[in-house]
Amino acid sequence: DDSAAHTLRAQACILGYGPSCTTGGHMALEGRGLHGKSDPKKALAYFRIGCKVGEGEACLEAGNLFVKSKAVKNRFAEAERFYRTACEQDYAAGCSAVGRLYFEGRGREKNLSQARKWFLAACLAGGEAPCSWAIALAPKSGDPEIAKTLDRACHLESPNEAACVALANQLTAGTHLIERNERRAFRLIEPSCRERQYYPACIVLSDLYRRGLGTIRSREEAQRLLVDLCRKDVPRACTKLAHSYMNASDYDAALPLYRRACSDGDPGACNNYAYASYIGRGTQWNVDVAVEYWTKACDAGSATGCANLADVYEFGIGVDADEVKAAQLYQQSCTIDSVAGCGALGRLKLARAKTKADTSEALELLDRACHSGYLPNPNACRLLVEHYRRQPVGAPSATRLARTTQRAIDIVRANSETNPYYTYLLGTFHRDGFAAVTDRKRAIELFVKACDGYDPHGCIAAGDVYSAQGPEQDLQRAGIYYQRACAAQIDEGCDKGQQTIARKTLPLTAKKEPPGCACRASNTTPKWPWATVLALFVVLRRRRRRAEA
Repeated sequence: DDSAAHTLRAQACILGYGPSCTTGGHMALEGRGLHGKSDPKKALAYFRIGCKVGEGEACLEAGNLFVKSKAVKNRFAEAERFYRTACEQDYAAGCSAVGRLYFEGRGREKNLSQARKWFLAACLAGGEAPCSWAIALAPKSGDPEIAKTLDRACHLESPNEAACVALANQLTAGTHLIERNERRAFRLIEPSCRERQYYPACIVLSDLYRRGLGTIRSREEAQRLLVDLCRKDVPRACTKLAHSYMNASDYDAALPLYRRACSDGDPGACNNYAYASYIGRGTQWNVDVAVEYWTKACDAGSATGCANLADVYEFGIGVDADEVKAAQLYQQSCTIDSVAGCGALGRLKLARAKTKADTSEALELLDRACHSGYLPNPNACRLLVEHYRRQPVGAPSATRLARTTQRAIDIVRANSETNPYYTYLLGTFHRDGFAAVTDRKRAIELFVKACDGYDPHGCIAAGDVYSAQGPEQDLQRAGIYYQRACAAQIDEGCDKGQQTIARKTLPLTAKKEPPGCACRASNTTPKWPWATVLALFVVLRRRRRRAEA
């Protein structure tokens, strides 16, 4: 029983068997064998003994107890002491824990350079995620130690396969950390996959074959690798296979694979199925399903899924608007290795900034989101530029701002044909003359296109243009676009739609029906025409969003 087991583990721990100390500490925390009561003090005693005899996990758990114990003075310093000891014993999680203290500024000032150093130590000790964390924290000027450490970790007697994958990805892209060398990337990845059976490496290898990087291009081999892995129940491989089917517009093959991979534990699959439901790609448009699967994605650890869910709560899409929850989700999706929520979080913080420190923190978030290599946020770039135009003190050079402006328009143009949110953003650039020639006609075209692609912000922007005084004024069109946003549960769309109705009762026989309606008006005008107009808008959703690669 638990009581007897606890006694035996205590004896083994006292005799110097570290694993028994760790297990005994966990049992004490869980109240097993101790009359059902958790005893953190006894747990700490076990962990201390285990740490002294070289049990790295015991050191880590002792540090964790200090972090959680608010009653202990200098608790972070005490925690760091145990974490460092764990790291010295080549326990990767201990090195990572020190890095996180520096990254989060817990018990000290935030120090990204020190955080990066400890994450590299964790990578060298066999940690997987810290290899990517160190890359994410690299300064723009580069850091030669990152590539050197990844290379060392990849070529250990027992290679850190995650380091091989991280290094290969850098070599494939060619970054400020290392020169592009696709052939070398292929030589790193192929043995990791084929000889050592590291499945994430096989997924990268498939991508190299598909793109012809470092080897002869072979779509067949790329597909075969993914199919084999998916048959072995590797969820991420099934997700990647679903991507290939989506790109070929084979939705009947893609969507079931997304659902399967989501159920099997890949949060990226949940996010992508939500996205397909959100924009009605290959399936019926359904905001409720999108919210359900974004929630699953976020709960399973997808930063992108959390950022999408945050959007839903900020603007009240299919759920009641909740700005507090949205802010929490944006924070949750702005992590060491993901900037998915950093742009929106920076936007919120900048709007609410009361001190220079608040403003500085917000600008740092916006800069990360703008200049990220993965899912860069063009709106973050714009907010940065506009802030420094208003407040030039401490602004980057004119060249730097010009490049940031160009980056914003490049990102938007690259995505506007496939993502309606970016279509809407491009419309705002033309409307406002930011990074593009002011062109109202072009802006209207883009807003309508975004709305037809199920982006309610595009609908509201189109409604605003058509309701404003001027040559484009058309209250009937304005009302229609507002009501489309209302159908996506955007309160602003509902309010403006009602205001438009109050301004003028509109006939249904418009000069030309805007594209994208779910149904057509009858030839006879009913007594209450807006009842029919409202029926047009069962099919809408709001912006975005992000589909993961």
